[in-house]
Amino acid sequence: MRRIIKPLVFSFFLITLFSNAQDVLWEKSFGGKHDEILSDIIPTPDNGFIFAGSSISNNSGNKTIVNRGDFDYWVWKMDEKGELEWQKGFGGEGNDILQSIILTKDGGFLLGGTSASNKSFDKKEDSRGQNDFWIIKLNAKGDEEWQKTIGGEWQDDLQSVIRTIDDGFLIGGTSASNMSFDKNSSSFGNLDYWLVKIDSKGTIEWQKSYGGIYADELKSISQTSDNGFIVGGNSNSIVSGNKTEEHFGLNDYWVLKLDNSGNLEWQKTIGGNKDDQLTTIFQTKNKEYIIGGSSNSNKSNSKGQDAINGTDFWIVKLNEDAEIIEQHVYDFGKVDLLTSLIENISDTYLIGGYTKSEIKLGSNSKKKDDEGVNDFMALKIDIKGNEVWKKTIGSNGNDVIKKVIETRDGSYILGGTSNPMQSRFIDYDNKAVGKNDLHVKNFLAENNVVNDEIDASKKQLKNDLNSEINKNANELKSRIGISEDSPFKLKTNENSLTDGFLNGNSSTKNEAKKQENKLPASREKNNNFGNSDFWVIKLKDKEKPKVVPFTIEAYPNPTVHFTNVIIGYKYETGTILVADLAGHVLQQFEIKEKTIPIDFSTYPDGIYIVSVKTNVQENSIKIIKGNNKL
Repeated sequence: MRRIIKPLVFSFFLITLFSNAQDVLWEKSFGGKHDEILSDIIPTPDNGFIFAGSSISNNSGNKTIVNRGDFDYWVWKMDEKGELEWQKGFGGEGNDILQSIILTKDGGFLLGGTSASNKSFDKKEDSRGQNDFWIIKLNAKGDEEWQKTIGGEWQDDLQSVIRTIDDGFLIGGTSASNMSFDKNSSSFGNLDYWLVKIDSKGTIEWQKSYGGIYADELKSISQTSDNGFIVGGNSNSIVSGNKTEEHFGLNDYWVLKLDNSGNLEWQKTIGGNKDDQLTTIFQTKNKEYIIGGSSNSNKSNSKGQDAINGTDFWIVKLNEDAEIIEQHVYDFGKVDLLTSLIENISDTYLIGGYTKSEIKLGSNSKKKDDEGVNDFMALKIDIKGNEVWKKTIGSNGNDVIKKVIETRDGSYILGGTSNPMQSRFIDYDNKAVGKNDLHVKNFLAENNVVNDEIDASKKQLKNDLNSEINKNANELKSRIGISEDSPFKLKTNENSLTDGFLNGNSSTKNEAKKQENKLPASREKNNNFGNSDFWVIKLKDKEKPKVVPFTIEAYPNPTVHFTNVIIGYKYETGTILVADLAGHVLQQFEIKEKTIPIDFSTYPDGIYIVSVKTNVQENSIKIIKGNNKL
């Protein structure tokens, strides 16, 4: 029996009760004197976190890494209290934009992004085309183990990387390349989904392209319970190529279900009469598919509810047969853009996004934020889509949240990019032009960032920006499927680049100088180091019980291959011993780290004892080998 679609709408005002409902445990800013743009966050087994993004700053502020070229990959590892453990930078001579970071089976990390660099500095292979996928494998300490450049003759932009059930990786992105170099198929049209499966050492195992005649941009991939994949993005293609459903509006959600080899099982186009932008998709615990994005469409086609006030969060649930079973609209103000969605352990969901909104602070008072100013927005909902709580956090400038994660101690981390000074040159709603490269233009636009104070060696990039705005804005918008009536469009302020920094506007220079001197920000943000910084907030969820700190644990446990033994206290020296139940010692070695990967892949299924002896205390933990899940 088919389930009934339940369109729901939630229109909220931010009132004092809710703004104080959750506690900010701490907030941190990371950056140098120019631009840092955060793209991804993951929790680490030691209860810490690692942040991944891109930086154009040299060593300044709290950035200790020397800039290689233009934008470089920048990775920041912190402990559970928000204190720095290490930071790493990787880059070549050109633009290198880090988009994704994941944990690998050995306790290390895989970085995935887009590179325009030839062989130079940290880049060990020449570029294939304009932009390529660039993958870097790190160990648990952040040291490089290997890297791969993958691409065709033109533009290939990585968006997402996941670890697969076989301990390999699936890379997902958007490609305009025809058959050339590493790409084994021609483009169907403008931009296509491009998926590349690699093994644990970076060797390509298979690849697939999906798209129609126009623009199809992949945004999110996730492995499913049948070991296949669910893929989501945005499309304005008509029936063409291997797209079998007509588009509805300007852009639609386009969802693909693939088997374990990347072969198409089904596809679904979801949208209303205007612009619908998918951000994330994954399979829930009960094997449904949940999609998060933003929409300004009214009730039409598969959209079950009118837009409330401009652009709203739009969440859609599909069953295993690709039928829409639920959808929910959440409205906060003029423009609300969903950027992250996670399923909590407690069968609830946390939504992260940013909002330009008129905020009501009480029944008798009203405050309207300045135009072009964004705030972080976190919204917790139950399994039926009902609000549990919401929290808005921001400075007086542009704060664009990118990722939310649930921490192991019952809290949340909210991370994104913050420019506490108001936007002075260009207001980017979502898509626009940027510096000298289409991928960088889109990247900067999506993060609501413009670099207005680059040193003399980088000023040419600004000239490129100004030229592209004047000459090529319409062509660029057309290429990525953006029309004049879209909320995701370029808007040029009266104070343009030509009228501002580049022509010596004194007020603009003074603002830049203040930022360089780490001017204290406002509202919830305490300081900033440059034009834009990584901004990370730890938020306590009062609905959750307090988690008791651990002394020793292992993750994952049960395991098939590796497990990471995590020591929950500080120590100086120690020893680990691995034994079977008969008491036979299988491994023994010295340790100094809080996270220690141990390889069980050569041992038979069963139960093992890991004993940890440090200069502080002794502990043991039971490890189960033989579960077939990650």
